[in-house]
Amino acid sequence: MTNAFIIDCEYVSGICEKFRTDFSTFLKRTIPEADLARWIECALLDCSKATPLEKDQTQVYLFHEKANSRFMHFVPTDYNSQIDGKAFKGAAGEFLLAACTCDETLGSKETLLCETLQNLLKHNEQQHIIVAADLNAYGKRIKSLMADSESDKVVFLSINPSESKALRIEQIGFSLLAALSINSQELEQLG
Repeated sequence: MTNAFIIDCEYVSGICEKFRTDFSTFLKRTIPEADLARWIECALLDCSKATPLEKDQTQVYLFHEKANSRFMHFVPTDYNSQIDGKAFKGAAGEFLLAACTCDETLGSKETLLCETLQNLLKHNEQQHIIVAADLNAYGKRIKSLMADSESDKVVFLSINPSESKALRIEQIGFSLLAALSINSQELEQLG
């Protein structure tokens, strides 16, 4: 069985930027760019706590605007030369990366992201489907897709997990903190 991870890169990049800025101030040190592979794997492990995770393949779809050639605040960063078509292996299996450029010709990010989710739900071949997207921007369309599906394997990552009672939402922050090399001892000192 496989897993799928759908990412709105500008949304995640914005959260990562805020974390880097805020935690740099709180911890009084420079926060490095996030390790993309570590974030993807930590997010998958966070979202699969309720269901045992099989070591298998995860297809990762990274949707980004045509104007942005780089996944800002992450390493690797360049969609074309460093991310698209690449793969890595980790404790949770193999991860296959596909950078998906969104523009007026191909379709908006909302359209492409939602169509991808719809196709994954329709074919029902994934053990887990994770979506890191701005639910405030296009949550109505996503909620509509989920209402038409009886799938309980879809998990949404958000900075605000209380955004919706109708969707299964997990906190995006923990996996991002791990990818930014911020450890629990540092967080304990803050508080």
